[in-house]
Amino acid sequence: DGTKMSMHAMINRAILAVDTIRGRYGRYMAYYDKKIWEKQVYEQEILNCMEDAIDKEQFKVYFQPKYDLNSEKVAGAEALVRWVHPEKGFMNPAEFIPLFETNGFITELDKFVWDKTCEYIEEWKRKGYPVVPISVNVSRTDIYNPDFMDIIMGIIKKHGLEPENIHLEITETAYTENPQQIIEVVKKLKLLGFIIEMDDFGSGYSSLNMLNELPIDILKLDMGFVQGDLSTNSNNILSFIISLAKWMDYAVVAEGIETEEQIQMLRNMDCNFVQGYYFAKPLPPEEFEKHLIEHSILNNDMEGLEMNFSDATFRKSPGTMLIVDDLVLNRKILSASFSRYFKTVEKENGAEALEYIKDHADEIDVIMLDLVMPVMDGFTLMKQLKMENKYAHIPIIVTSQGGDKSVEKSFALGATDFVEKPYNPRIIMHRVQNVVMAYKNARSEAAATNEKNDSVS
Repeated sequence: DGTKMSMHAMINRAILAVDTIRGRYGRYMAYYDKKIWEKQVYEQEILNCMEDAIDKEQFKVYFQPKYDLNSEKVAGAEALVRWVHPEKGFMNPAEFIPLFETNGFITELDKFVWDKTCEYIEEWKRKGYPVVPISVNVSRTDIYNPDFMDIIMGIIKKHGLEPENIHLEITETAYTENPQQIIEVVKKLKLLGFIIEMDDFGSGYSSLNMLNELPIDILKLDMGFVQGDLSTNSNNILSFIISLAKWMDYAVVAEGIETEEQIQMLRNMDCNFVQGYYFAKPLPPEEFEKHLIEHSILNNDMEGLEMNFSDATFRKSPGTMLIVDDLVLNRKILSASFSRYFKTVEKENGAEALEYIKDHADEIDVIMLDLVMPVMDGFTLMKQLKMENKYAHIPIIVTSQGGDKSVEKSFALGATDFVEKPYNPRIIMHRVQNVVMAYKNARSEAAATNEKNDSVS
């Protein structure tokens, strides 16, 4: 029947057949058949109705929770798009996302997801619900769009939010295809205040050197490459990647978690956060909202904790807790936990913290200090404070990854206490209570002694 077909049509069919074996080494021949034709027709149907689907809001945003592995509370979520077609029903994203990436429509879909996500966050904030950061996907096409930053900042401002309310997920493969351009764009995004997550790490081919150059905050580890294979080698690979990420001061999210065995393994490796069907599937907004209220880490069971404190002296203080950490999520966890006891002030590096301390030293009850930060790290800040006796009355609790040398060096530089990340809410509450009360008592005793000496003289 080929004699009745145009040369153009035959070439197109040949290309479609070749695409079915592209990358499959050892296969040199492919045939155009009915399945390829049906797939082509189906894909064309999708492309024909995609714009209508945006206008009629057939696309829905679902949220898959991310959990703090220590407390198993919701610490964030990823916004995922679902297409509910009036005739085809619930459509698999794997069927339409690759098509939209090829024809460029993915930028319109991404804008829709960003806007809807921010709309929901705005609503949750208005209702007074605990608001955790929501991750949204950013495609390569978005990054190459010269108007990208104006578009996403416009959506943020439209809903009265800050960049820290959403995390931007960029896939590892996007970095490897055009690293320099994407690195430059990501640096600008970080300056605007966005938290950057590298998505699907482990599925691409990033070199260690390139990982060192990337301006990211969070590494999302794709568990797919070890699923069903928890052998010693797999454990070693995971442990190495998580240790490397921690050494570079990246938080780690393991995604695709499906079994208790994986959870125990990741706990032993000190992974920060997890996401997957083991805890929750992607939820429609109404279900996620309920889940967030019941299980948010920003609630932290603080009501129960407060009831357990028999020492009535640990009440709301007029003083300030200064939280110094470059990761927004870590700052928010501490701020939400202690805002009922102190005025909390957040700074993202030692330099900003030092300027604040110079102007407000008498108001600060305690400093919660991370060690590894850009511009000025925690060690340098402690050295600066140690040089001035007027700051000696401020206790410093270092909150960072463990390690004997870090602990030893922190205490040598004047730290009052050292609390390892990830935080255990009960432990950190008691530690702060003990430190703050000890320093307040010491100051009261010193003041009483001075008053007594003055009256004697």
